[in-house]
Amino acid sequence: MTKKFNLLPLLTIGGLLFFTTETTAARDEIAIRSICVITKEASAGTHQHLIVRGIFVVGPETSIIYENECPVSDSLVWVEFKLNPAHLKSAPVTKFDRLIAKDGRAAVEFEGDFYGPPTPDPDVPEVIQRNFELGWGHLSQYRTQMIVSRIRATTEVPASLPYPLIFGDQHAH
Repeated sequence: MTKKFNLLPLLTIGGLLFFTTETTAARDEIAIRSICVITKEASAGTHQHLIVRGIFVVGPETSIIYENECPVSDSLVWVEFKLNPAHLKSAPVTKFDRLIAKDGRAAVEFEGDFYGPPTPDPDVPEVIQRNFELGWGHLSQYRTQMIVSRIRATTEVPASLPYPLIFGDQHAH
C-alpha cells in the first residue's frame, strides 16, 4: 500500500521546505542516511544501498551531493547515475532535469549505492600506494561516491542558499 506524507524541512538553513513524496513497504526497508554521517563513517571498501537527501550540484568537472549542514572538507560525495529504466520518465526525473538545466543544482532525495574510499590495488607497489590517495570522481578528489539508481524527489534550491565554498564565485548571481 502506498501512502503520502510531507517531509519536514530538509535543509534548515535557508528555510527550504522539502517536497511531498510517496513511500512504499520496499522504501521502508531502505535506510535513509545522513550524508554527514555516512561520509564520516566511510572506510575503504564500504558499500551500502541507501537513500540520501541533500543538494546535488553539477558543473563541467563536478557532480556531487552534499548536506548544507556538514563541514565541506570530506562530506562531498561524487555522484554518477545509473538510473533504473522503470523510473526514467517519472515526475521527479523530469523536474530534476528542469532544475539542473536552470540552476545546475537541486534539493534531492536519491536512492542508490554508496561507496567509501576505494581499496588499493594489491598489484600496485606499496611505495606508490603510500604516495597517492585513492578517490572517486574528477581527478580522484572525492573520498566517497554514490551511484544513483533512482531520483525519488526533487525541489528547487532557494537562490539565497549559497553554493559550497569549493565553487568560489563561479555561481554567484
